[in-house]
Amino acid sequence: MAEALKRAAALGAEKTIGELKQAGLRDRDYENLLTGRRLQAHAQLAGKGKRVVCDCVDREPGLGIQRHLLAREAGLVAEGALIAAFVTSSFDVVVHVAEDDAKGAGAVAAALERFRAACALGKDMMIETVRRPLRPNLKGYEDVPTLVVDGETLTHIGRILRDGADHYRLQGTPGSPGTKLFQVSGSVNQTGIFELALGLTLRRVIEDVCGGIKDGDRLQSVIVGGSKGACYAPDELDLVLDFDSVRESGGVIGSGGIAVLNERDCIVDQVKARIAVACNVDCGKCSLGREGSYQLREIVADMTRGKSRSGDLEMLREVGQAMQVGCACGAGRTTPNIILSTLEKFPDDYEAHMKRRLCRALVCEQYVTFHILPDLCDGCGVCAERCPEDAIEGGTKKIHVIDQDSCTKCAKCYEACLDLRKAVVKAGPIKPRTPKKPIPAGSWGA
Repeated sequence: MAEALKRAAALGAEKTIGELKQAGLRDRDYENLLTGRRLQAHAQLAGKGKRVVCDCVDREPGLGIQRHLLAREAGLVAEGALIAAFVTSSFDVVVHVAEDDAKGAGAVAAALERFRAACALGKDMMIETVRRPLRPNLKGYEDVPTLVVDGETLTHIGRILRDGADHYRLQGTPGSPGTKLFQVSGSVNQTGIFELALGLTLRRVIEDVCGGIKDGDRLQSVIVGGSKGACYAPDELDLVLDFDSVRESGGVIGSGGIAVLNERDCIVDQVKARIAVACNVDCGKCSLGREGSYQLREIVADMTRGKSRSGDLEMLREVGQAMQVGCACGAGRTTPNIILSTLEKFPDDYEAHMKRRLCRALVCEQYVTFHILPDLCDGCGVCAERCPEDAIEGGTKKIHVIDQDSCTKCAKCYEACLDLRKAVVKAGPIKPRTPKKPIPAGSWGA
């Protein structure tokens, strides 16, 4: 119990920071700076109003790495937080947890109090657990010197102090030692959260860890790093997953999200969803990050709504490249990664949306219509029952017909028929032949 804290107390602040520097620990966030150096810089700041803020919130929809940590490693998160506060002479520790993660908040709060009582390091510290996302800024938490560390990095601080720097460096690569939590989703046989040694290739993660691509699916691309990451084509699966290799390729490991996409996924739609998330993570202090991320989001969204203008692609490149070099924070500098990488590797998808008003994957609503195939429809009526707009006309044992003017493309009829006859289909520019009015089932083409 509290082995890492006790060792930190025995070593003292300076030697504890030295141990973390010797281990080569790097932050498990978007910038991957050396944690020991960041702690040392915070320790050298004058004054007693310093804070350590622990960010244990997953900001990306569907991502659950921080929640996973609090459910399984709340003790290590708490130890890491108290050690970070001790070595930097910070007397205020604030842990941010997701609003709906009451269990995780309770676990880390209990661990913090338990360790503070068991070890003299935390007795004089102000400790608070807050159930809301951290909103980063450039002035510090409540305008006092602040060190922000994510929950996963805190667990590594605890491990290093418990097991030693040499033991920690046994996994990973010389420049990126240790492990990283990755959450793999999409077209693989086994999805989930995996703790993997840094230095594995993307191919090994997909084929060995996740059991390969799902049967019948064709790999289109892989997005590594969540909303701040980059997109990789099938011929780039030998990418080494360490901080420097991924950054050199134009991305970041970032949140640890890995999305494996197939032909049914639309690249432009995937980018739209991620850039919308990325806009809410930026600190918003510099106009380039604030306005640039907004422009990127709106230009991509317009492509999926049939509102593109000539010059949009060049504008995406110009704004994205400017943000990469000019934004004040790391979050802003990594926001354009997903756009610039897909523009380079999948230009045809952008061109199709802009010039031909075509979504090959039939995902973007503006370019999709729904139809009922007359040779498959048996007149069951389930599609009409599910339609919220009464846009489907039919009757008992009659081939149903969708009124395209009334259809809002909610896809509820499509989803309802998937497990039945699969008569409802999506279409792009080429539409299937269907009757104009309901006719008896089985009479089409007779």
